[in-house]
Amino acid sequence: MDNETAWAVIENRNISDKEARELRKTTTGITGFTQVPNPAGPQLRFIRAFSASIAVAAVAPLPGGATWPFLRTTDGGQTWVPVAQAPIALASDEPGEAVVLGNHLWIATRSGQVLHTADAGQTWTSSPTGLGTELRGVAFQDTQRGLAYGGTRLMSTMDSGHTWIPVTYTGPARTTHLIAVPNAVGSYLSVGDSYNSTAGPALSTDYGLTWRQLESTMRHSKLAASSPTRVWASEVAEINSQAGGLVRYASIPLATRQTGQSESFVYPNPTTGQVYLPAAGPFHSAVIYDALGKQRRLISLEQHISAHTLQELGPGIYEVLLLGNRQRQSVRLVVIR
Repeated sequence: MDNETAWAVIENRNISDKEARELRKTTTGITGFTQVPNPAGPQLRFIRAFSASIAVAAVAPLPGGATWPFLRTTDGGQTWVPVAQAPIALASDEPGEAVVLGNHLWIATRSGQVLHTADAGQTWTSSPTGLGTELRGVAFQDTQRGLAYGGTRLMSTMDSGHTWIPVTYTGPARTTHLIAVPNAVGSYLSVGDSYNSTAGPALSTDYGLTWRQLESTMRHSKLAASSPTRVWASEVAEINSQAGGLVRYASIPLATRQTGQSESFVYPNPTTGQVYLPAAGPFHSAVIYDALGKQRRLISLEQHISAHTLQELGPGIYEVLLLGNRQRQSVRLVVIR
């Protein structure tokens, strides 16, 4: 939570029951962890906190369980109660990577679902990502926009994870672990630890559409970042006799998109018909022209990022001209079947 408060779930490997788990907590820094009562026994997977007092315990469903038996505390873990509205659980599902932003929490599951709460764990929804069992995790830029990743695929959401659409990306995106870079609009960092993949992390500054490799000397499996200059990664040993390690980024800031680019973002591109246009700001409207220069659509931009259906245009290459009072910008858009 901060420099003083943290939770830890420990799998006890020193006894015959390898599924036994301890819950520990500190309120005095890294050296102050003490064991506290575990509210869920061996089914406890992790704790995610929204404040020093409010937290959710992610608990794996028992065989045949119809809902996720998540627990919630409002007194720093002294007492735990079932969440008010638990999400539906699929058979043999398990919670995976989780992301917290404010009162929002997203949890990727083994079956390819994303569990989401917007009120600090009280009520939940469950949505399929389309990645199935390939889903490794999710990363969110803000409470609306994020990516789901797994296999060699990326999926994007613009509505907090309720609906997902494929991302047609270029470059070496990695799908072992992917995070949004804090305070860098449109920027994601990804790593892959497969020995068959190219080493080194990859960076996108356009919401996952294009990726570039940052270095090619190390393989990583986990990432953490608190700013565009404070980034850490685990180093994967190349052979079993070597130890892994923790490395820290030491270069120029992981830059966001250039001024004006993020505001003019048209996504996805290519598209099968639906496209997202930027919120009104530097630009107030969008004009769509076909390959012959004929105007096909005039769209007034809304006060938020908005979706528009272009299926009636048919497959082809179009120009989206974003118009503002003092500037304009052209974006090439490809519509496919």
